[in-house]
Amino acid sequence: MPIAIEAETPPLKVWPDATIRIGQSRIKVERIIKAYLNGSSPEQFASDYPTVTVEEAYGAIFYYLRHKAKLDEHVAEMDRKGDDAQRLLEEKFGSQEGMRERMIARRQALAGERNGTHHVEPQPNEIA
Repeated sequence: MPIAIEAETPPLKVWPDATIRIGQSRIKVERIIKAYLNGSSPEQFASDYPTVTVEEAYGAIFYYLRHKAKLDEHVAEMDRKGDDAQRLLEEKFGSQEGMRERMIARRQALAGERNGTHHVEPQPNEIA
């Protein structure tokens, strides 16, 4: 008896914010596309993102390969939106470059004040 081939719905959902997510996860399709283009297998992706099954990873990549131009355009648009959001945040709050180092230095200074060993790190333009 011949096997009946059934059409499969891709494991992708468009959310109200225009993002496309994989399966029941919150993982955006552009993440798997970029991982795939960088050589990641569906198995590796599912291992890295346990909320995505191997079947969903294969389905998302299959859909991408069948609709490459449309999804490449979507990825480019999401990247542009991300860049715009980053630019707005930097305009409002300034660059966050070096933030981690400043936070560590601040934490160390506060710990020193509590322990009575207050130490101030020299600033880059000061001579130590």
